[in-house]
Amino acid sequence: MVKLASGQKRNRRGPQLDADWRERYLKALETVGAKWRAARVAGIAKRTVDAYEAADPVFAAEAEDARQLYYDDCVVELRRIGREKHNPLPLFGILRAGRRDEWNDQVVMRSVSLSVNVDASPADARELVARMFASVTAATRARLSAPEGRPSPDESEDTPPPLNGPLP
Repeated sequence: MVKLASGQKRNRRGPQLDADWRERYLKALETVGAKWRAARVAGIAKRTVDAYEAADPVFAAEAEDARQLYYDDCVVELRRIGREKHNPLPLFGILRAGRRDEWNDQVVMRSVSLSVNVDASPADARELVARMFASVTAATRARLSAPEGRPSPDESEDTPPPLNGPLP
């Protein structure tokens, strides 16, 4: 209850919901995929949907099922577009979503720090380091050869000799 300036008390609740609002909302969610749009189609407020999802796990699961059906339809549509247009890009999106481990096109950076005490002569230590960096890419070699705090040279500029060659 909220006390109005006039002294009257009013219930904070909004208008009474129609008995079939859930069915209308879930069907709309399956069609449009977005909660706020589905709520508008069903004639209710999105905050009403949020409150019901928070209070009723069964309704929340039904809403998630409706969203997944929408995504299933999206996959079918992407597949159709890819085939009709002879364009593999939609299929890459589908594969990235469904098989993230196999179709992850993002670069993963890992850093390894290793401290080893080696009892070796300077010449043997240089030989060891040269062998360790033998498989480093040209871009990494260029970055490693750049002075500290300066950008690495472009690929079009002279690149340093391979690290597995003779050391100066």
